[in-house]
Amino acid sequence: MQPLAANLQASQPQASQCPAPQTLAINGFLEAYYRLQLDGRRLQQRSLSLRLRLQQALAKEQAQCRQQQERLDQVEGSGALQGQADGLLCLADPSREQVAEAQALYRRARKLRRSVAAITPRIGAHQQRIEQLEASLTYLDQLLLVEQVSPAPAQAPSQARHQAPGLGSAPLLAQLEELELDSQSLLAPRLGNRRQRRSGSASPASGQVQPLELELASGLRVQVGRNHRQNAWISLQQARRGDLWFHAQECPGSHVVLKTSLAPGGEGDLQAAADLAAHFSRARGNRRVPVVMVATDQLQRIAGAGPGTVSHRGGEVLWADPQRAASLLVALADRADRPSPGGGAAPPNADRLPSLGLAPQP
Repeated sequence: MQPLAANLQASQPQASQCPAPQTLAINGFLEAYYRLQLDGRRLQQRSLSLRLRLQQALAKEQAQCRQQQERLDQVEGSGALQGQADGLLCLADPSREQVAEAQALYRRARKLRRSVAAITPRIGAHQQRIEQLEASLTYLDQLLLVEQVSPAPAQAPSQARHQAPGLGSAPLLAQLEELELDSQSLLAPRLGNRRQRRSGSASPASGQVQPLELELASGLRVQVGRNHRQNAWISLQQARRGDLWFHAQECPGSHVVLKTSLAPGGEGDLQAAADLAAHFSRARGNRRVPVVMVATDQLQRIAGAGPGTVSHRGGEVLWADPQRAASLLVALADRADRPSPGGGAAPPNADRLPSLGLAPQP
């Protein structure tokens, strides 16, 4: 009997070493939950660091632009300086000191007039960098808004849009890294020679460009850039003759390209693309936003400017509603969450919909 009891006792620890399936499921859920929480905390820390650097660079650029503008404003006083010099030399018997003073005034007036040719390009360069920095801050705001509403795994669609921040942040970390690389040229000191500029600007392009792609109810595709390099990619590299380009007028924001080269677009498609351009811009809080619509073959890259900086000829202004775009994005997300009638897989673009940047609905 004793050997049998010993065998029973020896077999008990072996049975306890196999956890129940329910315990494994709970452990897996907890591991995924805390990993997502850690990703969310890492996303918030890195986004805060990037925001501070962008804001510091923006403040420095604005101060330098104001300084150059003040110098340009002083040029208007060159006429007064020349008038003072003329008055001194028009005296009946000017002294040697008065002649020397008049010559000094002439030199100051000439120097101010010559400085216009140097100051004007500097102001233009500062303004371009200010626009790019403001656009980078806008893209970061959009990314953080996505982080607040992006769905977590194993949640119902209705619950996913109202969850706590930090869930489902792993894909957003990749987007943040792309935005960090995209902003390197704006945050790094200006490189002195052309070779350094080429090597510095080529590094962010090493990663794969992944703009947001949506399919409207009509079947037309829409591309939305979420940083400078994505804007350049969809507007200048991937655009085809017949595509239409949308951008909020005089406002930092995303480039939106409606792929009308594949099929004609109706009024509803044009309005939806304009609404998306307003939604993915700094003017997303306004009720009505003017949006420029231009054929992509009328776009031209500005020489010497950063990626995604374009000029255009002509165009048409449409009035857009950012909230209408938010409702459209929610409808697209619901359509992606809904299973197909045949019980098959979700649409091909369903995996992109959690990264839309949906505005919280009241």
